[in-house]
Amino acid sequence: MIEGGSVIITDFEDVWGNDNQMGLGEHAVRIHAPPLIFDKRGNVLRWVNFESPTESYRKSGTVYRSIDRCMTGDFSLKMFSDEFTEAVCAIKTNDYHNEKMGIQCVFASESGTGGVEINFLKYVDGYAHSFLLLLRLNSRNLQIRSNDGPVGQSYYIYFDQVASDIEFTDFSTMKLIIDLETNEYIEALVFGKSYDLRGYQSYTYCSPSLGELTAGVTVKGTSYGDITCYVDNLILTNNE
Repeated sequence: MIEGGSVIITDFEDVWGNDNQMGLGEHAVRIHAPPLIFDKRGNVLRWVNFESPTESYRKSGTVYRSIDRCMTGDFSLKMFSDEFTEAVCAIKTNDYHNEKMGIQCVFASESGTGGVEINFLKYVDGYAHSFLLLLRLNSRNLQIRSNDGPVGQSYYIYFDQVASDIEFTDFSTMKLIIDLETNEYIEALVFGKSYDLRGYQSYTYCSPSLGELTAGVTVKGTSYGDITCYVDNLILTNNE
């Protein structure tokens, strides 16, 4: 459609009833890469598909690009964690303001043990605000971490269990949406199911680190059992 001399491109309405317009920058990303935004909300701020050997992310633990398995293209990120060391892939940026943001990835595991977590960490005014969505593969439990959680239980809050017929060896999507202004959880999307998390606050603690936003995925074998996991298409969005 033409409006005021500009071309306005609109998505088809998705299953949640959203009918969003996109700018030319968003359109350019989509025609040069597969349209893998899980629910078509938010603008793409960072997109890592692990196809390039040049790293645009930070990593720790046993983490490397692999051709063993991937969802799109030729590479994914292979991450291994045992009882001693977690595997981490993170995007760090200063390009954000206090608004609703999302982090998502697809993953496939070689086993039904271990845990997969997507997370945000925001530093501001001497505090760290931590948001995380954790799937424990052995118990299939879904948890978030919040100051609202029970004292003595590491502030983890259980809110659902993934269906028993879900296969973790298949690439599937997890997404977490948060509000950086209110430090509140908004929504989780796990394997096509939406969870309303509004009302839960971040897990907050004192930290001297400078202002920075970190978002990424962590593969956890500690306390959960060894896990080898393939992660693809790590996407950070804003204006959710």
